[in-house]
Amino acid sequence: MLRLPRHPRPGIDKPDDNTPRAAFTPPLAVFLVGLAISVGLFAVVMRHAQNEELERAYRAEAAPLAVVLGRSIDQSLGFLSSVSALLAASNAVERGAFRAFVERALKKNDEIQALEWIPRVRAEERAAYETAARRDELVDFRITEKDSSGVTVPAAARPEYFPVYFLEPLEGNEAALGFDLASNPERREALDRARDTGKIVATQRITLVQETARQYGFLAFAPIYSTGSVPETVEARRESLTGFALGIFRIDDILQTVLEETRAPTNLDLYVIDADAPADEALLHYRGAGKQDRSLLSEDELLLGGYEKITLSVADRNWLLIFTPPTEFSFPASSTPWMVGGAGLLLTIFFVVFLRTTQNRTRVIGRMVVERTAELSNVNQALTDEMAERRTAERLLQEQNTALQLIQKLTLSGDTAGTADDVLLTCLREICEFTGWPIGHAHLPDEDIPDEFTSAEIWHSQSQANLKNFFDVTEITNFTLPEEIITGILADQKPRWISDINQDNRYTNATTESGLPFTGAFFLPLLADHRVVAILEFYAPHVIEPDEKSLTVMSQISIMFGHAVERAQAAKKLLEREEFVRLITDNMPVVIAYFDADMTTRFYNQLGLDWFACTREDLIGKPIDGIIPELDVAAYQATVQKTLAGETQTFDATHTYPDGKMRNVTISYIPHFDRAGDAIGYFCTVQDNTHRLEIERHLNQAQKMDAIGQLTGGIAHDFNNILMVTDGYTRRALKDADDPDAVKEALEEVLSGTDRAAKLTKQLLAFSRRQIMEKRVFRVEEEISDIEALLRQSTGERYEIKFESFTEGTCVETDPSEFSQALVNLVINARDAMPQGGQIVISTRDIEITEEFAQPHRNLFPGKFVEVSVHDHGTGIDKDTLEHIFEPFFTTKDQGKGTGLGLAMVYGFAQTSGGTVDVSSVEGQGTIFRIYLPAVDRDPQVIVAEVEQDHFGRGETILLTEDDPALLEIVREMLDTLGYNVLTACDGFDALEVEAEHDGEIALLLSDVVMPNMGGFEAAEMIREARPDIKIVFMSGYPNRAGISNENLPDNCQFLQKPVKPGHLARTIRNELDTPLPSNTDDQDTVKTYDYA
Repeated sequence: MLRLPRHPRPGIDKPDDNTPRAAFTPPLAVFLVGLAISVGLFAVVMRHAQNEELERAYRAEAAPLAVVLGRSIDQSLGFLSSVSALLAASNAVERGAFRAFVERALKKNDEIQALEWIPRVRAEERAAYETAARRDELVDFRITEKDSSGVTVPAAARPEYFPVYFLEPLEGNEAALGFDLASNPERREALDRARDTGKIVATQRITLVQETARQYGFLAFAPIYSTGSVPETVEARRESLTGFALGIFRIDDILQTVLEETRAPTNLDLYVIDADAPADEALLHYRGAGKQDRSLLSEDELLLGGYEKITLSVADRNWLLIFTPPTEFSFPASSTPWMVGGAGLLLTIFFVVFLRTTQNRTRVIGRMVVERTAELSNVNQALTDEMAERRTAERLLQEQNTALQLIQKLTLSGDTAGTADDVLLTCLREICEFTGWPIGHAHLPDEDIPDEFTSAEIWHSQSQANLKNFFDVTEITNFTLPEEIITGILADQKPRWISDINQDNRYTNATTESGLPFTGAFFLPLLADHRVVAILEFYAPHVIEPDEKSLTVMSQISIMFGHAVERAQAAKKLLEREEFVRLITDNMPVVIAYFDADMTTRFYNQLGLDWFACTREDLIGKPIDGIIPELDVAAYQATVQKTLAGETQTFDATHTYPDGKMRNVTISYIPHFDRAGDAIGYFCTVQDNTHRLEIERHLNQAQKMDAIGQLTGGIAHDFNNILMVTDGYTRRALKDADDPDAVKEALEEVLSGTDRAAKLTKQLLAFSRRQIMEKRVFRVEEEISDIEALLRQSTGERYEIKFESFTEGTCVETDPSEFSQALVNLVINARDAMPQGGQIVISTRDIEITEEFAQPHRNLFPGKFVEVSVHDHGTGIDKDTLEHIFEPFFTTKDQGKGTGLGLAMVYGFAQTSGGTVDVSSVEGQGTIFRIYLPAVDRDPQVIVAEVEQDHFGRGETILLTEDDPALLEIVREMLDTLGYNVLTACDGFDALEVEAEHDGEIALLLSDVVMPNMGGFEAAEMIREARPDIKIVFMSGYPNRAGISNENLPDNCQFLQKPVKPGHLARTIRNELDTPLPSNTDDQDTVKTYDYA
């Protein structure tokens, strides 16, 4: 053999000294990159797991804390409201009564440090107030303030003072008595805000110097007005303010009580922030879940840090509960971060080993080529070996590429599949094509028994003939998937590969003597979150030995498609849930809508679409002002802003909707917050109340008509008697015209009869709720005596009404007409309980309500009350009926004999009067209803009807308009007697002519309302246009303005109800003439109404 000389070649024959170092560089780089990615994924997943644990802790622990805290604060402020109600109910609350009222609350509520009464003392009242206080056990009392050095000195002169007068507990706080809270600018601002708003106002945090341990507190002021309720306007509130009820509360004690009541957050730090206070004074409380000496976060860090926040309304301030994670790091319980990190590290090691192995193989091949270059045969052999190895590598690479293509194809197919069935069918088809298994089938968990799998009726086969043959054989042999295989797969979640079913004893029951026509079987579980969500089974007609590479690919497919199946099932459930929700909302009798924060429409249920007479596409995506063109955008935006600020807005309105129907509706706006606590939209519900309100109106009217109908006979009897007396004495006066004494006596009897008729009319109007009514102070026994005849007429001759009074002249303050109607309702109920007749006892007595008696009764407090009881000896009331007896529309009477509103009216009257109503009954023995009304230490209010000297006229000219000639003449004589010049007119047109012809001044127009040709309102408006300074007084026999249209009613007028006595008429006209007209009449759109009948 010819040997060629060898010549060394650079880089081939000569070894490279740097080769070992260079060989390690790529694996090291791969390892470092993989390690970095693994650590990064581990950190991300770890952070996600921590966040999930913190969110679970917040949902489980923080939200209940906020609810209980809000309830505790409301309870504390509610007691302050009770104190203010006590002080508002009476102007003469004594120190002992105040102490007794608040002592129990101070003992039971440690969070309340002190409760005080802060009266309003004007400058001119100061000396008298200090003197009175010294007589009231406060020997050294004086109104004081702090000077610039903090020393207590007498308060400087100013228009008004707000000194501390009642203070509990007094011990240790004596120095605070007399201190003027208005001397401090911050306290003065809070006092003014409470006075003007009529609501409880809280201050920002204060340091409680009386406490042994440093803690913060806050003050709460409740305004008290002389009217007993909050006046309508700010000016009226400032004028009628009598003082404040002041509460001093310990913030730490409130929170400590709440934390003891609830399970305190163990994984979160809690900050309580006053959102309305300056940043350096905003922190109210901090409680750390970890170390207590950690540095606190600033307000900006808390508000801008994305922490969980809950807003609480404390009086007029907003407190924020902010929950932050603790600074100490703790590993979450989840094993997912470790699995992700471990998997990443294992893959990194795998690629490093693979790369290193490839490098070694390449280096070995190179060395072999170098060593055998000289010998051609060796080179050829080496080339042959290298080509073989390359073909093997290419085959492996092709297999890997095929597997990767399969995974990629399955990934795309799984993502685009619409349902779980589509996902399973795609998976069966692609695996069968990849592996060559001719038949594939899917099993899914049973919906009722998740651990049992049943056929999903999803098959795939390369040909329909193979699939039909498979079905025929399995039906003949009763072939089923063995239970042991499913149990094993569920236990270890691993695939099962059976080379030959005929040799597997688990299938012996299904095989025939010649065996089954299919042999190989493969079972692949699809996994999601360590759960088997489906099992795929594949069959082949020949023996197939297990292939580790295929098993590796199948394992990857198992997890990937398990998640795809789970996503498809979740999407299906979500769709079903959405359809179910829409089914509910579309069938609810309430309009439901949702809007983004920018007021863009996102949802309307079917009822809303019907009201707006359009389709869902016409509304969705449009702004609200584009749907309702007549919408007051500014007012609506203000309401939405309040809603997005966290306040649910509810109000009643009347609208005509696009479907042409006018509806009385209740509209509510409810804010929608995301997890960060930011308002991202709001819900809107609209409840149609039109039908309900109409029914209530008819039922109310039916109740009135029912009672009035029962009175008609007695009223007619009394009126006939009055008419007969009047007629008789009038005829006597005419007959004895020559005898002045006889005429005078007869006329006095006629006048007495007219008074009785007017009184009877007034009682009937009051009972029918057609008279203008208001609260006044009166004696209960006198009011009962006034309606005695009305009560007897309500029952009939078979019933005896007995009156017993033990009240000794005690007065109450309520609406006497409402009181009369309530008493008539009780008497009528007593009558109905004794169909055969009997005795009804009405009694009154003074009673002292104790704390024990008041506690179970809502709206009742200890003190002096008047008890009015109605006792019958009828059938009695059973226990079940007693539980519902005061509910509106509840009745036990037959159809058409009662509306169920009588006792509900009695209950409502007692509640609004500051009292209550109680009932006791024994079946077969009778029933006692007791009304409890608060007693007042004031004299009864009496309306003086005589003409006083100051009420006479001063020569002013009055235009009198009345269509009844006799009434026109008698009123003209009254006015002439009072000293006025009188012009008369018979209707509105006549009044306009008289006014136009009169050149002098007309000081006042006294006009009837309803007249022929032209009414009083229209004539008055036209006369005022000609004479802007004219005063106007209307008089009418109508019960009130409700029966008269007031669309063109003149401003600044008074209203008298006929019949009118001379004294009442004189006083009303004189007062109106002496009262100047307002400079701006635009805001004066009310009518002063007087009832002097």
